Amino acid sequence: MLMRTVVAAIAVILLLAGTARCGGSFDGTYSGPQTTGNPGCYTLNQVVTVVIRDNKFIVHYGPPFETADVSIHVADDGTFHGYGSSIKHNVSDPISVKGRITGRQLAADIDARCSAHMMLTRSP
Repeated sequence: MLMRTVVAAIAVILLLAGTARCGGSFDGTYSGPQTTGNPGCYTLNQVVTVVIRDNKFIVHYGPPFETADVSIHVADDGTFHGYGSSIKHNVSDPISVKGRITGRQLAADIDARCSAHMMLTRSP
C-alpha cells in the first residue's frame, strides 16, 4: 500500500512538472510609438522597444528631461503597473507606469512630469 502511494505521488509530481511553462505568457519584443501631448516634452515622441522576459520588463523613461527605470511585473490577466522616481537636475519626482497587454498589443500610460502613452505591438 505504501509503495502504491509513493508511486502515485511521483506520478502526480511528474505530471505537474510536465505542464509547467517556461517563461511568461507575455514574453516577447514589443515596439511602437510613444507619444506625448505636451509640446515641451516633444523628445518623448519616438519609437520605443520593450522586451518582456518571464512576464517582467523595465520601462526606460528618459532624456533629456527626466530619467528613470521602472521595473514592472505583468499579471496573469495582462495588467501591469510600476512606480519609481524620475530624476531631473538632481530633483526626484514620482513616476508611474500602468497598462495592459491584450493579444499582441501593449498599451501603457506613463504618469510623470512629462507624461506619455505607449501603444506597442509584439513581434511575431
